[in-house]
Amino acid sequence: MAFLTTLWSLYVLRHLHYSGVALGTTLSVAALGGFCGAFLVRPVVARYGPVRVMLTSLALAPFTEVPLLLATPGRPWQVVVGLGMFVQLGCAVVQGSTQRTVRQAACDPALQGRMLATSRWVVYGSQPVAALLAGAAGTWLGLWNGLAVGTLALVIPFLVLRSSSLPSEPDGAAVPRRSSSDTCVSAKGK
Repeated sequence: MAFLTTLWSLYVLRHLHYSGVALGTTLSVAALGGFCGAFLVRPVVARYGPVRVMLTSLALAPFTEVPLLLATPGRPWQVVVGLGMFVQLGCAVVQGSTQRTVRQAACDPALQGRMLATSRWVVYGSQPVAALLAGAAGTWLGLWNGLAVGTLALVIPFLVLRSSSLPSEPDGAAVPRRSSSDTCVSAKGK
């Protein structure tokens, strides 16, 4: 996401000729999507299960960027791009909340702080690198091509989760079966 976020504002301001008000309104609509996602996460996970919810959210992510790639200047496309961002941030909140819940359920309570710290370090530590790569891609390939590369890269988290052991859990159970070799499952004897 940091890769796309770096290029997104530049693209809409320079190429789609958004005004400051249009940019602010679009970002507000996107934030509202995240807010709505927070309200939806519990009932959606209760109905469909955590694995299906995470996979669906991750599968939708690349499609939410397509309106931006197709957009031309003008208010109709501003609305469509705003709706795409609304759905994207809604899915991001639903997926993020669900995956943190799954990690907490799978991890021994004694290791949860370490697990959360490691997760946050990976996420926040990678953002400057992603922004630097986005800047390089935007400079060398152009903003639109950089956004297209970032959009294609949104498929990677879906593929990683799809190929993991979670989708094979019975009924999409949130907690994978524990084995003695799992490092985040037991802190005993350490």
